[in-house]
Amino acid sequence: MLLCFIEDVVSKPPNKKKTSVEECQCCAELLDIQKKLLAEFVRSNELNLERNLFLEKINSSLSVLATKQYSDL
Repeated sequence: MLLCFIEDVVSKPPNKKKTSVEECQCCAELLDIQKKLLAEFVRSNELNLERNLFLEKINSSLSVLATKQYSDL
């Protein structure tokens, strides 16, 4: 839900009346920063998902080893 909101903010900046060149430049810089933050958020989220998958695999492997070791006793 947060991602959808961020995408809306980045892709649909609020409509304003005509502004000065300085204000337009500032808005363009802000939009660029928002796009970079969104890209970093998406990248970070993907890395977290990969990490969680990796940890689940390790946990599963350790559970199998523990079960095998327990059954060998």
